Amino acid sequence: MGDPIWFCDVILRDAKAKKDYKIRDTLVSGNHKDRIWNYPLYRQRLVREAFTTPARYKKAMENRNLFIKHINYKVQLGYSNIDRGLTV
Repeated sequence: MGDPIWFCDVILRDAKAKKDYKIRDTLVSGNHKDRIWNYPLYRQRLVREAFTTPARYKKAMENRNLFIKHINYKVQLGYSNIDRGLTV
């Protein structure tokens, strides 16, 4: 069985700028925020949803101070077919 798929809100934090970016109603697979952030597919998608312009997206992808502060899990939709190791 693969990782659980969640419908949730995600808060990204820029530690240097001390600013939060909230992404509402997004799909995330897994339950460990550090593993989700380090997985390239989800990191790119979350940054794309938070920063919509190409220049801000590129700058955010290069920002080493950006991380997931909190994930508010709303509804579990099921399980994925692939185990990516995002669940503890």
